[in-house]
Amino acid sequence: AKGPGRLRVAEVVESAWFDRAIIALILLNVFFMCLYSYDAPPELKTAIEVVNHVCAAAFGAEMALKLAAWGARAYFANAFNCFDCVLVLFSVLVYVLENTTSSGVQLQHLTALRALRVV
Repeated sequence: AKGPGRLRVAEVVESAWFDRAIIALILLNVFFMCLYSYDAPPELKTAIEVVNHVCAAAFGAEMALKLAAWGARAYFANAFNCFDCVLVLFSVLVYVLENTTSSGVQLQHLTALRALRVV
């Protein structure tokens, strides 16, 4: 049974403006990922990293809101949501690996898979 709070969250995540906001975030994220190069100034690399983390957090929040609104069964019944979940979990994994490995391995380019969400 859906309570009034869950129904309200469902209204939000099913709204056109929510979809447009998520697509705008994806495009912003992809734009900043395209700016990355090994010889980029440190300030640009920092800006790219900040945008990447903000977008990853927003995509995680999107997933959490949809799970709260629809429940796990309905959420995972949709292939796009399954794909989003994999990307969110992958982003968390990349973040953890980048912040726990001492080898300096750069995995930011692997998050380019987010661009597939637009397709």
